[in-house]
Amino acid sequence: MKLKEAMKEAKRSRKPQQVTEPEPMSDVKVSVTIRLDLDVLNKIKAEGEKRAIPYQTLINSILKQHGDSTEALAKMIEKLKNLDVDQLMERVSHLEQSVELKHG
Repeated sequence: MKLKEAMKEAKRSRKPQQVTEPEPMSDVKVSVTIRLDLDVLNKIKAEGEKRAIPYQTLINSILKQHGDSTEALAKMIEKLKNLDVDQLMERVSHLEQSVELKHG
């Protein structure tokens, strides 16, 4: 039984149910209470209305993007830690040349 089905059955029968088919963590939604600045909440709600999505969905999307970018940055830092100085200087030089080409 999937999580959502088990929760519905537990509510109906008032008895705990066993989940036999785990769902990916990204599919499981939980209710939380957070405190936000009023101006932040108003901006998020306005953006949600503009995009025609619930503001909670927008907050979830923003947090996921931040988590993904933070994870990617951490991986990049780990890769850089494993480089020796010559390799690192070579990459810096390559980046400088790339920037010069783009900005002339």
